Amino acid sequence: MTSAVAHPKLVPAAHERMPAAPRAPQDHASTFQLLVAVILSAQTTDKKVNEVTPALFAAAGDAAGMAALEARLQLQHALQ
Repeated sequence: MTSAVAHPKLVPAAHERMPAAPRAPQDHASTFQLLVAVILSAQTTDKKVNEVTPALFAAAGDAAGMAALEARLQLQHALQ
């Protein structure tokens, strides 16, 4: 996955140096979702994170959506 805001030479240079870089074990569709999944992984297993994040990201798949959720709802989604 590449970022639209990344410096135009940064991504190609990184791919040259690490052409087969391993993919993160957490399922994600954006860098924000990867960040959330990695934070959750610090508290539980990657397997459990991959089980609970689809429902969480369906409710709030980006930072604005996540900020709009009440803290209780965020915790409820994460613990299901």
